[in-house]
Amino acid sequence: MPLTPSSNTDDMLIFDTPPSSRRPISEHVVQSYEYVPVTKEAAHPTLPALFYRVYDENSHGVNDSNGFVASQCVYTQGGYPPAPEASSPLMYMYLENHINRNPVSTPFISVSVDPRWVIRMAFKSSSKGSKYPRIAIIDAAKAAEGDKAFFVPPYHKELKNKQIFTEGAWRYSGSHEWVIWADIPKSAIIYDVAIQDLQAKVENLPAVSQALRFDILSTTQKISNTNLMAYLKEQQAPLSSSLTAGFAQLLLKLGVDATAPEKVIRKLVSDLIQGWQIGIKADSNGRWRRLAGLFAYELTEGMDTADAEGRLEVVERAFLHGLASGMGDMNWAKNQILTRRMMKRAEKVGLAVAAEGGTRRLLEAVVIPSGPSVDLSQYRFVGNSG
Repeated sequence: MPLTPSSNTDDMLIFDTPPSSRRPISEHVVQSYEYVPVTKEAAHPTLPALFYRVYDENSHGVNDSNGFVASQCVYTQGGYPPAPEASSPLMYMYLENHINRNPVSTPFISVSVDPRWVIRMAFKSSSKGSKYPRIAIIDAAKAAEGDKAFFVPPYHKELKNKQIFTEGAWRYSGSHEWVIWADIPKSAIIYDVAIQDLQAKVENLPAVSQALRFDILSTTQKISNTNLMAYLKEQQAPLSSSLTAGFAQLLLKLGVDATAPEKVIRKLVSDLIQGWQIGIKADSNGRWRRLAGLFAYELTEGMDTADAEGRLEVVERAFLHGLASGMGDMNWAKNQILTRRMMKRAEKVGLAVAAEGGTRRLLEAVVIPSGPSVDLSQYRFVGNSG
């Protein structure tokens, strides 16, 4: 299918930048609303392993590889107060300003779980004249410590119902967005890279370059996310041995080697598969294991032999589970129906096989550590030993 421009505003947030115009203060009317409190479970659902952030010289607050500080907290010297409770009315005021991009300081830092979208936003920033749009890969658990990470959609839904948004914010579709209270410490940043450098790294890996289609992501045409996903699915690159090796080499270029936590490797593989609609066809258990072995071999390149040997099984498992997870929809771990759908897709291509039970604990521990209460006992992922 051809890519067609769109007039939808589905790239609203991510950047903490001011809009070009505002209604005059004289037109400002304060309205009183009673909001439905957002529950802790809705505001703090299962954390992903990774967040991604795009920023440039116009982003509010402090933004660099040493960490991020929200604009409202930049001059705070005495430490930051704890994040509000999920049900606090303050959350609605803060997020109205944040989502609507009102010209006031906010205590939040925007992050996303969608790397493809973040890359598109970085290219968009560059096309508008930014000197150095950058992307940070962030350890979500470290960034969210102390219930600092809030999932945006539940708040946006309630705010939208009150019809208070301007600047097109009612069309915001950031199902991929979270906000972090006050700061993201340097210790949470796994890797930070300029979009031009990331593009160069990708272009040096031919199979990866062909699959990730930076030529399309960098277009100045306004293409809706729906149209882009449909295009990627129609033109999808198949998962091959060369692409598998290329993905491992890309992770190395992003500072992620075989010593990284298993959840980080798994999430990066999953995000690449899901985000770019990589084609996965049915295969045998043995062939899946050999492909996982190739990925592990590439990711352990340069390591001491003994150290590499000790990580091979972990990396292979992370790769296989990343493939299976990548067959799911975004945010599948928040929804039992989507979780079952992901499992069925993985079973169909041989990444999960029917079992007699007794494997539920292992699956939950490895695949969805704190996900929904879904009965997974009927499945066993390829790569599991039990």
